[in-house]
Amino acid sequence: MTRDFSINCLFFDPFKCKIYDYVDALQDLKSCTVRTVISPHLSFKEDCARILRGMRIAARLGLRFSKKTEAAILDLSSSIQSLGKDRFMMEMNFMMAHGAAASSINLLQIFKLLESIFPAHGYSVASDRLSRAIFS
Repeated sequence: MTRDFSINCLFFDPFKCKIYDYVDALQDLKSCTVRTVISPHLSFKEDCARILRGMRIAARLGLRFSKKTEAAILDLSSSIQSLGKDRFMMEMNFMMAHGAAASSINLLQIFKLLESIFPAHGYSVASDRLSRAIFS
C-alpha cells in the first residue's frame, strides 16, 4: 500500500456501489482517527511532508491522531525544516486554504510545530507568556 494515511486507502467502485477497505480505514473514520498505513516513524522519515498532510486532514475533518502517529509527529517534528521551500509552501497553502486554517494552526501549536516553522511567532508567544507571568 503506497498511501500515507489509512483513510486515503478507501476505494469506491461506482458500478457496484461498494467500498473496498484493506487497512481498516472505515474503523478509523468511525473512531475519528488519523493513522498511517505503515509505521508512522518510517512513513514520516520517508516523507516529512506527511506530518503537515496529517495535520491538514485532522484539522479539516475534526479527527485526532492515533497514539503511535502522535508520538512519531512529536519525535520527528523538526524534520519539517528539511522540506524544500516550494514543497513547504504548497503544503501550508493547502492547509490554510480549505476552511480549516484556525484548527490547523491550533494543531501546529499543540505539536510544537508552529515555533519551528515560524520562529518569530514562537518568540512572540513565549514573550507574551513571560509578560503575563511577571505582571499577573
